[in-house]
Amino acid sequence: MKWRPISEAPKGRKVIAGYHNALGKWRTIMAMYYPPRTLELEDDMDDTDDGYAPEGWYDLCDNTDTIRLTEEDPTHWMPLPEPPEVG
Repeated sequence: MKWRPISEAPKGRKVIAGYHNALGKWRTIMAMYYPPRTLELEDDMDDTDDGYAPEGWYDLCDNTDTIRLTEEDPTHWMPLPEPPEVG
């Protein structure tokens, strides 16, 4: 698998994404691009008029079940590998 330009990434599907953070270090994350009005905010998180999170790339933190905008816009992506076969 090779890194691809983020412009080629599928929207609305979990991918491996990467970017250089503010310190110039490469960061690899699980991410998904949410188009406008597709990611609903929790009631206590709603600071917008329409109840939806802004469009953009979101870091998917499975260990804390949180979704948050990425620190920087990803520049590259790659598809998730196929899971191993059972048995």
